Amino acid sequence: MAKDRFVQNLFPDLDLSVADKAELQALVTTFIEEHLPNYREYCANKTRQVDTNRWKLFKTKDNVRLHSERDSKDKNSSKKEGHEVANMPSH
Repeated sequence: MAKDRFVQNLFPDLDLSVADKAELQALVTTFIEEHLPNYREYCANKTRQVDTNRWKLFKTKDNVRLHSERDSKDKNSSKKEGHEVANMPSH
């Protein structure tokens, strides 16, 4: 019975036009194509450590660490003005 408690969808159906669906699918494909190589590079790193010159630890919860990309002009800055974020599990 424990599995059944999350079956009900609390959100209403999202009705999208065919064009909107295609645009969202293209967005997802673009996102994956842009970010999957970074994740694969991270996984290939035997120590699974992020480059702290590029990434600043932003938040940690449970077994997940959230990093924000540092400004390329100032490697010592505390935050990047923008939206670049890497979400990679810690091991």
